[in-house]
Amino acid sequence: MPNVTNLIWDEIKWLKIHCVFSRLATCNEKPESSCVLNTEVELLSEQGVDYTRLRELLAASQWKEADKETANVMLKAVGREKEGYLNIEDIKKFPCKDLRTIDQFWVKYSSGHFGFSVQKRIWEEVGGNSDYETFEKLGERVGWSKRGSWLNYSALTFSTQAPMGHLPFRRQRVRDLDFYVARVGGFFYSRVATCNL
Repeated sequence: MPNVTNLIWDEIKWLKIHCVFSRLATCNEKPESSCVLNTEVELLSEQGVDYTRLRELLAASQWKEADKETANVMLKAVGREKEGYLNIEDIKKFPCKDLRTIDQFWVKYSSGHFGFSVQKRIWEEVGGNSDYETFEKLGERVGWSKRGSWLNYSALTFSTQAPMGHLPFRRQRVRDLDFYVARVGGFFYSRVATCNL
C-alpha cells in the first residue's frame, strides 16, 4: 500500500510545477500585462535610490510628474544629479535592478501601455540599431516626433491616450545634437535588453 503522505506531497509538487509552467507561458505571451500588473513591485535599488514618490505618482496616474521624477531617479541611480544628463558610459553601466524597478512601475500603473520594456520592444521592431534612422522611427511610433520633427516636451501627451510606449520620455537634447541623442537612445535600449526587460 502506497504511503498517503508521499502521494499527497507528489501531487502538491506536480501542481506547483504545473502552476510555474502555466505562469511562464502566460508571461511569455504578455510579459508586461500579465506578469508585472498582477504582482507587487518591490522598491529595489542597487544604489539606494528611493522609488516611493515615483510609485505614488504613477499609482495616481500623474504621468507628467512621474516622467520628471523618472528622470530625477535615473540621475540619482548613476550619481549624475549635478550634471543633469546621462552619457553613454552612464547608460552602459546603469544598474539593472534600478532600471527594472522603474520599468515595472511604469508598466504596472499604465496597464502595459508605458515603460522602457514597451519602448524596447518597439525599438526592436523598427530595427533595433543605435543609429539616427532607427531612433527617428521609434520617435514616430511612440509619438515623440511627427513627420520628421521632434516634439517639444510641452507637446507630449501625458495620458494613456498617447501612443503605446510614449512614456517615459527618453529624448534629451545635448547641445542640439540629435545624432548624439539617437546614439545614446540606442545604447539605452541595448542596456534595457541586456537587463532582460
